[in-house]
Amino acid sequence: MYETVPPPPPRRSRAGCWGMIFILAVIALIIGGAAAFALYWAGEPNTIEVEVAPASLILTAQETLPVTVTIKNVGLDPVTVTGIGLDPALLAGINVTGMQPLYNSITERSYPIYGEWDEYRIDTVVQPGATLEVALTLEGVQPGVYNTDLTVWIDSDLAGIQVARAARTPFDVEVR
Repeated sequence: MYETVPPPPPRRSRAGCWGMIFILAVIALIIGGAAAFALYWAGEPNTIEVEVAPASLILTAQETLPVTVTIKNVGLDPVTVTGIGLDPALLAGINVTGMQPLYNSITERSYPIYGEWDEYRIDTVVQPGATLEVALTLEGVQPGVYNTDLTVWIDSDLAGIQVARAARTPFDVEVR
């Protein structure tokens, strides 16, 4: 009597494994690139430095006080300062009664990463090494403590695409 030997199992091709590894690597690169782009876009620009003086302000209702926002271009290329953003919570306690240079318009903005703000558009180009000083005149309206950020928006070139980026600096106001 003869024994029947079962046939050997079919050989699996390794080409399928390499193909799957290649596809997963491409997907990882795409996701990584998108994440890097999002982090860059969400990050603060390193081409400007922003200072608010005074950074903490105390005023009474109906009193007006000046605030200076100093924006220095520390990059190698000109930047366009598109606007200055103020938090709506702050604007519940103060009014902006003057601004120099004059703003072109006020736009209500809302972005998922940055939140909500009113943007005072100034669209001013600042050359490398130059400084732009923006003088705000603020009037106290509603008593309260407003711990917020002042945001300076610039247009930035990212691989040939214009994107808006923001630099934030603390700005605390108390209205008595």
